[in-house]
Amino acid sequence: MVAFLTDPPRRLYEYWLSLPKNGLLPPRSAVNPADIKDILPHLAIAEWNVPGELKYRLAGTGVVERYGFDPTGRNVLDLIDAEEKTGMVHNITRIMGTPCGARSVRRESYDRDFQQLVEHAVFPIDSERDDRLLLIAVTGLLKETDARIKSGALSRMERPREFEFIDIGAGVPTGEVIQIG
Repeated sequence: MVAFLTDPPRRLYEYWLSLPKNGLLPPRSAVNPADIKDILPHLAIAEWNVPGELKYRLAGTGVVERYGFDPTGRNVLDLIDAEEKTGMVHNITRIMGTPCGARSVRRESYDRDFQQLVEHAVFPIDSERDDRLLLIAVTGLLKETDARIKSGALSRMERPREFEFIDIGAGVPTGEVIQIG
């Protein structure tokens, strides 16, 4: 069992495991956000079209608040700098290719010097069209703070303090994890 530090990633993992599968992955049609209302504000679904394009298909209100805008329809990778993009593409390619899940802990920095320590969890799902895959992800806040996230838009995701692939039945990628940041 994965040792999650916050409830939203743990809850998403349990939900993902409970879904019916087409092979190793649950189909998109099996995912019902209403089933996980408690974590919906911090939930995102993104579509991996080609390496370098990860488009948000759904962004919860907590994601919108953390980012400072609604990223739905935008390429996640356009929102980060080139150094972070290289590492993220490498790791997502490995998540999708295996397939497997992943968990990370990192500090997010926002405009006006606000920072938040967060735990991310991400799992692949079958889009049920072509060979495209979707990622369903959630963020848990590790350290509560009095500062409002609305103090500014997300400006940087720092290198993960922790990163691990999660075996969902096909094993986990071997080799180096490229640190982002």
